[in-house]
Amino acid sequence: MELNLTSLPEHNTRVLLIDLENYPSQINELPKVLAQYHLVVICYAQSNARIPIDWLMPLNETINKAQLKIFRMTSNGKNAADFGISFYAGMLMSQLPPDAHFVIMSDDQDLDHVVNLLKNQQRSAERLGMRKDEPKPAKLTPPAEPAVQTAELAKTNGKDPLTLLIKLYCAHLITYKKNRPAKKTTLLNSISNKLGDEKHRSEALFQALVKLQALQIQDTKVQYFDKRIVELTH
Repeated sequence: MELNLTSLPEHNTRVLLIDLENYPSQINELPKVLAQYHLVVICYAQSNARIPIDWLMPLNETINKAQLKIFRMTSNGKNAADFGISFYAGMLMSQLPPDAHFVIMSDDQDLDHVVNLLKNQQRSAERLGMRKDEPKPAKLTPPAEPAVQTAELAKTNGKDPLTLLIKLYCAHLITYKKNRPAKKTTLLNSISNKLGDEKHRSEALFQALVKLQALQIQDTKVQYFDKRIVELTH
């Protein structure tokens, strides 16, 4: 079945390309997020690769709209499915609007080359899966509710500027969840840029976020706690 490109939105088309042989743990969420994508391409080479039965019902609507392509490579070489992903990414890039967003779902780090090529053509692209040289995340206990806040943050009259800045920056972290600063230095720069005329409060805001357990620093790297961040926006 050929892909139907005529019924796609004129802007912000979202394309999902799945490497069926190297899919990451995030793929378990596919039935829940499938509606976010306008086109789905699944590539595989090995004959023993199977589409999980739990996907069938969520995929049904996509199939009916002719917005799903399941492609088996004729050769089952080591990187055969990668070539399928690369081919369809390039083909769709030339046929879709410039603001289309490509998501490659795979643990195969070689597909980062495809993502980089798309970005070099001013296209939005990302790979969901294991990162190169990615260490196993440390097991961290989620932070408990803070029992004591600093005197400045404990004000309840609603007029404390730092309290407002905490809410605003936490809302910023939620909005840009996929592009959060990964290191302390970049986080401080982000806070300073976000505060504008209030940048003199950057260090105070950073310390407040740490004390309120919205985040913590481990060896210069930032660990975020989403539940607490959401709470601080209220």
